[in-house]
Amino acid sequence: MLGTASVTALSQQLNLDRTTLTRNLKVLLKMGLITISRGKDRRERVAALTDDGLTVIKEATPAWQEAQTSLVKGLGEDRLRRMLEDLSDLDMLIERLEEKEHLGQKTSISTIS
Repeated sequence: MLGTASVTALSQQLNLDRTTLTRNLKVLLKMGLITISRGKDRRERVAALTDDGLTVIKEATPAWQEAQTSLVKGLGEDRLRRMLEDLSDLDMLIERLEEKEHLGQKTSISTIS
């Protein structure tokens, strides 16, 4: 098996809420592509790729790389970089909005920054 990652760490890295991630991990678990075990404490869950999971990643990587190359060819490196930066900025704005809403603060796009 490849290295492990906690569900919390995966959630943060992939920018998915834990509920969505858990639902997707269950599909991968059923397919035999990952294992899920307890972490250091009873509440923590840790996911790890199985050998089959690693094989699927190795098989899919060339198609993913081809798709990335097509994006660069179609949009150009500068435009693609700007789009990814814009998406990252949008993600940060959404996180701030969600934090403010969680704290019970009124929000609008103009009050996010």
